[in-house]
Amino acid sequence: MRKLMPAVGAVAAAALCVAAAMVGAQEPKGGERLELPAPQTEGGRPLMQVLKDRKSSRSFSAEPLPAQQLSNLLWAAWGVNRPDSGKRTAPSAVNWQHMDVYVAMADGLYLYNAQAHALDLVRARDVRAVTGRQDFVGAAPLNLVYVSDWARMGRASEDDKAFYSAAAAGFISQNVYLYCASEGLATVVRALIDRPALAGAMGGAFFEGLIVSEAYKLFAAKGKNPDIFFWRSNDGLEVDLIIQIENKLFPVEIKLTATPTSKHLEPLNKFAVLAGKAFVDKGILVCRIDKTRPMPSDNVAMPWSAFPEWLESVLKK
Repeated sequence: MRKLMPAVGAVAAAALCVAAAMVGAQEPKGGERLELPAPQTEGGRPLMQVLKDRKSSRSFSAEPLPAQQLSNLLWAAWGVNRPDSGKRTAPSAVNWQHMDVYVAMADGLYLYNAQAHALDLVRARDVRAVTGRQDFVGAAPLNLVYVSDWARMGRASEDDKAFYSAAAAGFISQNVYLYCASEGLATVVRALIDRPALAGAMGGAFFEGLIVSEAYKLFAAKGKNPDIFFWRSNDGLEVDLIIQIENKLFPVEIKLTATPTSKHLEPLNKFAVLAGKAFVDKGILVCRIDKTRPMPSDNVAMPWSAFPEWLESVLKK
């Protein structure tokens, strides 16, 4: 079965900076999974008072949020508030639930797992400084990055996907604003981001998303409907991007590596055999190298910056 795989990493809206006003808070320890305490859903200030106090701030304490406050904040942002259906604290068109919230703290980058109400470690590295271009982002104890996974949005048009992604990011960020106003925390939503730098810092999935997003943009610029798919074999090998142009298939594998090897080519080679080499063009490995070079088994490795030009040349044929 072919599966449509649009832009996994398209940033729908900005990173969001949140900082605690209190002093002496304890930072949760990093690990493969950071368990959060159950959210406190009782109490809080009256809504009308919170709306009155809602504002953007650009001055932050360096003190990390305590675990309970972090838990409450993430649940308010995009938590599950109806366990029977899995629906969230922010609306989601068609219940796609296409938004992911990444949490950047001093001890690493995490993905908020709303179902488990936990933080899953993505990278044990401080990436706060690349979540925005403003000076304060690297010192603020918590940055949230909203990412829209277009693969979850079915066959909606690219314009609709962009629209719903931006709307969903707005809903989530407003939830964060209201929680912060209730708790006396500082927050500001931002859109001034170096996306390639952020993608590299966040790791493979985000890097992959930027490449897939570029493919969709190029099809749109040419006025063509994108025929783009994702492929997975029965034994778990995956090709990130299958581009079909007329009767030819172009398999593209996307890796964050700067040292491509034959191991990275295995999904491309297997797909070529199963689909039939008569229908498959050269396999493309997009990665972090300096210049395009040939690889074994009639594959090519290219830098991510060369991918748009390559695809544009293919679309002209």
